[in-house]
Amino acid sequence: MTGWTTALVAGQYRKLGSKNPLQAACGTGRQKYGAQKTTVDGIVFASKAEARAYQTLRVLEVAGKIFGLTRQPRFLLQEKFTDGSGRNHRAIYYQADFMFQRDLKDVVIEVKGYETEAWKLKEKLFRSRYPNTTLEVWK
Repeated sequence: MTGWTTALVAGQYRKLGSKNPLQAACGTGRQKYGAQKTTVDGIVFASKAEARAYQTLRVLEVAGKIFGLTRQPRFLLQEKFTDGSGRNHRAIYYQADFMFQRDLKDVVIEVKGYETEAWKLKEKLFRSRYPNTTLEVWK
């Protein structure tokens, strides 16, 4: 089987609906920061904390306290560009956990168990680019 990568093998096992022995052997099923994937209402969340946040937000939405709850909205932080040496750079995006409206204002929720340096940079860029959008970090 020349030309097979681990990604191709994993895809074949997914199609068959069985566990990937490569993943089990390599131990790559574990999340980087120890978060456990959790399913609520048929939706797979990256962590238990994110699933709990969703449940809380759904209760608030049903009660009429918030409106337009969406999962994983995407925000542009920096446009793509070409630098002085002609090298192209991709645009930078931030994908939040949740977004909704409260009191006619947009609110973005990010659920964090651990704040990385990359997150701190994205947070600054987001707050700079979207000053009228409330960003709440739930721990």
